[in-house]
Amino acid sequence: MRRTATAAVYAVAAAVALTGLTGCGGSGSGGSGGSPQATAVGTASASASPLGYGCLTPAQAPGAFQLEVGDQPTTTTTDAFAAGHGPVGVVFAHMAGESVCEWAPYVSSFAAKGYLALTFTSVGSTDQEIADAVAELKRRGARRVLLVGGSKGGTGVLVAASRPLALPVVAVVSLSGPTAYAGMDASAAVPRLTVPVFFMADSDDEPFTDDARTLAAAAVHAPVHPLKLYPGSNHASAVLGDRAALADFDAFVARYAPPG
Repeated sequence: MRRTATAAVYAVAAAVALTGLTGCGGSGSGGSGGSPQATAVGTASASASPLGYGCLTPAQAPGAFQLEVGDQPTTTTTDAFAAGHGPVGVVFAHMAGESVCEWAPYVSSFAAKGYLALTFTSVGSTDQEIADAVAELKRRGARRVLLVGGSKGGTGVLVAASRPLALPVVAVVSLSGPTAYAGMDASAAVPRLTVPVFFMADSDDEPFTDDARTLAAAAVHAPVHPLKLYPGSNHASAVLGDRAALADFDAFVARYAPPG
């Protein structure tokens, strides 16, 4: 039976998972693509710049900027961090209660591999913010985009990918993404996806484990829609702390969204 928890339930679960999140790469290191571990994880603050979170290194600092999000006439700006150059852009969307810091190490890692990568602090409708981030990547020269998100962000990338965006989506990765969150309905969006989609979760991270199963089964028009469950109860980006998960993530990205 398909399970869809309320936004309140997911918010509580995300907050609990956050207490064990020590870095964007989790406790593991290495993997086939050398994805990074975070040196610091921050939560949203009143700062006007990602620099105020304390999670960006001096080398990353020049990539901090304000991203315009939302529909006219109610647009606003939010903290963002981008790095790299290349025809393939990557948008990373964070879990509830997190910030630009959750995926910042991955932005730098992907930039080093030849991607144009971006992450942001969500302040409203995540799927719309992802669309705005994609538009920013197009402005910076990207020609296609990979979407990666965890938990709330995992739902957001699935919903955003099902809608017209400024760039064509080449692949999607959802880590611990719920079937629905804060008005975003991934259950309705996923059957419309026609690009490769990778569903990742830990086996003891309920209800998100069941949600991953449900969503993977619903991706009937995606050319590939693998589901991988890993031992433990890590959540969102922390799933990549498992070496096998990290290797699977790197392999999926390399196959379906190479930087060239």
